[in-house]
Amino acid sequence: MNYSLFLASTQNFLLSCVLLLIRSILQRETSTPVVAIMKCGEESVSVAIEEIKPEDWADKVYKPDILNKPEKLYKKPGYDPFK
Repeated sequence: MNYSLFLASTQNFLLSCVLLLIRSILQRETSTPVVAIMKCGEESVSVAIEEIKPEDWADKVYKPDILNKPEKLYKKPGYDPFK
């Protein structure tokens, strides 16, 4: 393995570790208030995180989940990527 390949592998590993840590923090910081507000057990709350590329956000998320389902939103975003 040459140095540049090793460096790329190390960077990918570190990025994976950082993303795993961020997901773990997001899960905890999202589920804890829900459990407290809803007065339910931790086993009753699920958190899903799906990574979306920024260039795909408008078509894969904003349009189908925000624009086309406004009745499902509890908090609407303050932006519109189509304007």
